[in-house]
Amino acid sequence: MVKEFCFYHPYLYFTDAAPAEREELFVQKIQQCCVLFDFVADPLSDLKWKEVKRGALLEMVEYVTSQRGVITEAIYPEAVNMVCI
Repeated sequence: MVKEFCFYHPYLYFTDAAPAEREELFVQKIQQCCVLFDFVADPLSDLKWKEVKRGALLEMVEYVTSQRGVITEAIYPEAVNMVCI
């Protein structure tokens, strides 16, 4: 399933990004986490990409809990889309 998403690659860490770029990086990580994986048919497939997604989710949780004002107007529709998938 991941092969359909050529953009699926590890992005910068929030700590490595300039403050002005963090909102866009957050949106990119949310979009990246919208990729679905099939854990039933072949749980061992795409392990690298599953780990990339897991890392992105953990980093976003850490970033949101440690920073103020992270959730902006641009992030809301992307976050809602991610949890609706």
